Amino acid sequence: MRKIGLPVVHFGKGWLGSTPTLAKQFPSMYDFRHSCHEKYGDNFLWQPPIWNPFPQISTRDPAVVKHILSDNFENYVKSPMLASALSTLLGNGIFAINHGKNAADKGEAWYFQRKTSSKIFTKNQFTGHVHDTLCKNTEKILRNLDRHVESSKSLPLAMQTLFF
Repeated sequence: MRKIGLPVVHFGKGWLGSTPTLAKQFPSMYDFRHSCHEKYGDNFLWQPPIWNPFPQISTRDPAVVKHILSDNFENYVKSPMLASALSTLLGNGIFAINHGKNAADKGEAWYFQRKTSSKIFTKNQFTGHVHDTLCKNTEKILRNLDRHVESSKSLPLAMQTLFF
């Protein structure tokens, strides 16, 4: 891994890389990531699991987050591999498609999705209807997951069969 002035963290070695460590930490991933930031600082470089060959930068620095999400947004796009994986999982919505001049459609689909969703996620909508709907549907999801765990206890599970 090429250093770029950040601490380089290795969560594992060998051909599995960080996969065993991250799998072990999965139930408490947010606590694990927080402890890594406490140990290595606000920004560090790490090698993700074997299915992703690209080093990742982990940050909790508000200035870096602002740079990525606002100041230099056009520069941060999904790799073809990530876009394909997200498309398979999420369809062609805002979280799966690319934005900006490097997107196949120059970001038109992303822009359309963004404009559509911005009308939904206003402060009034979010504190009212969206919040209530999210809570209600989260309860449905949890009930379905509980039923699945009680009846089969098998993993992985096919989420679509639980809801559609």
